[in-house]
Amino acid sequence: MINGTTNGFSDTFSVISLEEKENLREKWRRKKWRSFVCLVTVGILVSMLMGLDLSWSATAAALALIIVIDFKNAQNCLEKVSYLLLIFFCGMFISVDGFNRTGIPSTLWDFMEPYARLIMLVE
Repeated sequence: MINGTTNGFSDTFSVISLEEKENLREKWRRKKWRSFVCLVTVGILVSMLMGLDLSWSATAAALALIIVIDFKNAQNCLEKVSYLLLIFFCGMFISVDGFNRTGIPSTLWDFMEPYARLIMLVE
């Protein structure tokens, strides 16, 4: 009698079955996650084709993914974020929007549009 069993094989099989069970759970979790990501991606594409605002659709998709994500490992993800780069992009978008509101880009385009059409006709 080994470890409370009549033969040593049942202990080995129970350990293997637990490992296989854990592997199976992990595979199903990955498949669920991938299918949810695909579903969210299709949802964004459908909302874009319906003419909905893409920025709000992307925000809703990001919130849906955040709700589903298990935040036990969030520290690893947050360590990889470059916060200086995020601040840079925020400043860049604010600057570009301010520049567009001055009217200079539209005035420049109104001036250049006849020449742009000429170039497109030649090609």
